[in-house]
Amino acid sequence: MARRKAKRSRTRRMLRIVVADATEISAPPGVLVIRTGALSKRPTVLTIPTELLDSFLPNLQAAAHAAEEDYWKLIPAFHAGARSDDNAELGQAKERWILAQSWDQALRHVDDADHPLFLMDYAAHVGMMAAPPFTAVRTLVIFDPLQIRRLSPSLTTAATRAARGMPAAHPHVPSRLMQAQQDWSSMPWPARPAVLPTQKQADDVISGLHTDFLRRPPLIKER
Repeated sequence: MARRKAKRSRTRRMLRIVVADATEISAPPGVLVIRTGALSKRPTVLTIPTELLDSFLPNLQAAAHAAEEDYWKLIPAFHAGARSDDNAELGQAKERWILAQSWDQALRHVDDADHPLFLMDYAAHVGMMAAPPFTAVRTLVIFDPLQIRRLSPSLTTAATRAARGMPAAHPHVPSRLMQAQQDWSSMPWPARPAVLPTQKQADDVISGLHTDFLRRPPLIKER
């Protein structure tokens, strides 16, 4: 028992955590590809097969919906950790706050935490745990729930394109995902120059998302 406990402790220390930042979505045949991370580093590449998308995308939206219930209450905490209201400074402050949360502890309470792909809402964010063949190395990718809301149309469109390409897709799913990993990991990052929003554009988007949140019925979370 002691050896097993020590092994789990080493696994938690080795956990790789990435806070989603810039994000690109692509759809080679039979695969939804999500590349995300800081522009200053190589991105994390997530590959989801078409066969899983009918359940994965609704579950992703549900996790974002649940996380958003607490997200707006944390805005003051993000601002308190920033030296100014500059978008870049706020982003860095929020990332520090996210990484300071007890993600490893939260994972201990997840059923089937050894599964190679699952979602969780924790600390008002969505954690996507992915291991091979869904990513190159076991990684917890943390998404802002508002980011998932903004990406939703692109995810839906890409899922449709990936499904249409199924006749040309490799029939062996792990091989298909491995090839997508190799292809998209070697491509320039970002694929196109990033265009950052102005402060007003960012504020307008956030305001609109908050208005939508206030208009919808509150979500009753299961205990």
